Amino acid sequence: MKLRFAKEAAALAEDYVWNGTQKVTRDGQGRIIVEFDTGALYAVERQVLGWGGKVEALVPKQLRHRLQESVALLAVVYARI
Repeated sequence: MKLRFAKEAAALAEDYVWNGTQKVTRDGQGRIIVEFDTGALYAVERQVLGWGGKVEALVPKQLRHRLQESVALLAVVYARI
């Protein structure tokens, strides 16, 4: 997994433990990149959704696709309000 957290979420995200294999780096814009190994795609999807727009899943493509589907369903639900 490879996740990029927005600058405004970087401090909190940097302290969040995804699992023991994680590696955290900062980019030149104050964002952080978190990389780790896991087979728990569903669990990561749920966590990423909980961060809202403050995180972008970069890898794997399957996670990005699942997140696109979840967000599209949410958009349909909340468009009715």
